[in-house]
Amino acid sequence: MYGKGEVNGHRRLGVLLTRDISVEKALKKVERAYVKLDVKL
Repeated sequence: MYGKGEVNGHRRLGVLLTRDISVEKALKKVERAYVKLDVKL
């Protein structure tokens, strides 16, 4: 998970990155990580 360190305004940014042998498998990994996120502002 990469996040934007500073906020100018109201938007925040986070990026989940993963690798696998196919796009479909990589997307499944990202989806599993996404549901575990707990964002607190």
